[in-house]
Amino acid sequence: MINQRGERLVATPFGERISMLYIDPVSAVVLRDGLKKAAGGIPTELSFLHLICHTPDMELLYLRRRDYEDLELFAIDHAGEFLTPIPDDPDLYEYFLAEVKTAQMLQNWLEEFHEDDIHERFGVGAGDIRRSVSVAEWLLYSGYEFAKLFKVRSVLPLLSDLRRRVRYGVKEELLELVSLRGIGRVRGRSLFKAGYRKLADIKRASEQELARVPYVGIEIARSIKRQVEQGLETETLTASA
Repeated sequence: MINQRGERLVATPFGERISMLYIDPVSAVVLRDGLKKAAGGIPTELSFLHLICHTPDMELLYLRRRDYEDLELFAIDHAGEFLTPIPDDPDLYEYFLAEVKTAQMLQNWLEEFHEDDIHERFGVGAGDIRRSVSVAEWLLYSGYEFAKLFKVRSVLPLLSDLRRRVRYGVKEELLELVSLRGIGRVRGRSLFKAGYRKLADIKRASEQELARVPYVGIEIARSIKRQVEQGLETETLTASA
């Protein structure tokens, strides 16, 4: 993170990036080492969700007595996906299981589980979910920045999509829809179920048709139509130029 030049200490590019991202230096090392391991394999979304839960910046969920067996079976089934070693020490192994539980909670969030269902399964309130999601998004962004710095380009698309999915709490298929202002996980899913799966589908629809979709209404319909038309016009002009 720093180099010594004579009597001066100078930040390396890695150190400068850590300072700009404002994360714990230990978190930065965890992300860097995980990225280097990911470069030699085929990481999954669980790989990175667990990796960010292995950092000191992420607050872990508490383990309940009934959690242990399911978490241990899950860890065995997904052992090849973790970017950090599974510890042998009993105390460290308990922390590892807490990391896995927290990663599972984030995974449920981006798979569009309702907050009430997440609360029932993990014993965590809506405010705690949102706080974890906010930290997770920033750590995934930090991971993306470090991947660029260390030229681990193969993971950039996964990290970019995963960060956006965590932000909105959606499956990958909704990413295009939730890019619109006023469209979150509930309205996005409602539009998708109604057959509006791409921005081009919204462009072809009338405001009245969109307004009939549950949770949308005329004001949101008018807003997203305007956004889509302006966005597509910009893309067309850019392509023509």
